[in-house]
Amino acid sequence: MKTLSNMGFAFFGAALVAISYGLARFAFGLFVPSISNELDLSAYIVGIIGALPFVSFVLATMVAPLAANRLGARNLAVLSGCFGVAGLALISRSSDALSLGIGVFTCGVCTGLMMPALTSAMQVLVSRSMHGRVSSIMNAGTSIGIIVAVPTVVFLADAWRFTYTSFAVLAGIGVVAAWFFIPSVSRVIPANAAPPPPVTRQQWSRLVRLSLFAFAMGFVSAPYWIFAPDLVVRLGELPPPLPAGYGSPPGLPAWEVPW
Repeated sequence: MKTLSNMGFAFFGAALVAISYGLARFAFGLFVPSISNELDLSAYIVGIIGALPFVSFVLATMVAPLAANRLGARNLAVLSGCFGVAGLALISRSSDALSLGIGVFTCGVCTGLMMPALTSAMQVLVSRSMHGRVSSIMNAGTSIGIIVAVPTVVFLADAWRFTYTSFAVLAGIGVVAAWFFIPSVSRVIPANAAPPPPVTRQQWSRLVRLSLFAFAMGFVSAPYWIFAPDLVVRLGELPPPLPAGYGSPPGLPAWEVPW
C-alpha cells in the first residue's frame, strides 16, 4: 500500500466518489432520453428503473458499517468498485428493461458501500483535525462526476453504450487504485475513547425532523434527477436523440453525418 498525504487522500477519495456517486448513480438521468428511445421504454418503466439505485443504495448503506468492520476499508472499497464496474458494464450492454434495471440496481450498491469504506480509511490516514475538511472534499466528488458526465451527453448523445463502457473502464481503474492506496483496516476506535452518551429526547426529535426534511427533499428532487432531460426533449420541443446510424450513409457513423 502507498501512503497518501491528508489532501492526497481527500482528492483520491473525491475521485472514487465521483465514479461511484456521480457516474454510477446520478448520471443515469442525463441519458434517459437516449436510453428510453433506443430500448423503447415508457415513462412508467423509466420511473421504476430510476428508483432502483436508491433502493439498493439504502439496502447497501444498512449493511455497510458492518461490512467495513468485517472486510476492512480496502476490501470494501474494492468490492464497491467491482459493483460499479459490473453495473456500468451491464447498463452499456442492456437490451431491455430487465437488464437495464439490474445494472442500475447494482450501481446503487456500489454507491452505498463506497463512503463507509473511505470513512474507515480516513480515520487511519488522515489527521483527526483534518477530518471535516477531507470529508467535504470527498463529498464534492459527486458534483465532479456529474460535471464529467454532462459533456458526454452533449457530444455523445447517441453513443450512450460507448459512454457507459468508458465509465466502466474508469471504475475499473478506481478498483485498482483503491487496492494500492487504501489500507486494509477496520474502523479505528481509540483505546481511551469514552462510550457514547445515550441519545436524548431532544436529539431524537431533531433527528426525526432532519430525516423528514431529507425525505421531502429527496422526494421532490428525484423526478428532476430522472426525468428532467427527457422533459427538455418532450416539453421543450427539442429534437429527440436518433438511434445510432439513423439517417447516415452506409459505413458512416451518425455523429459524422454532414447534414
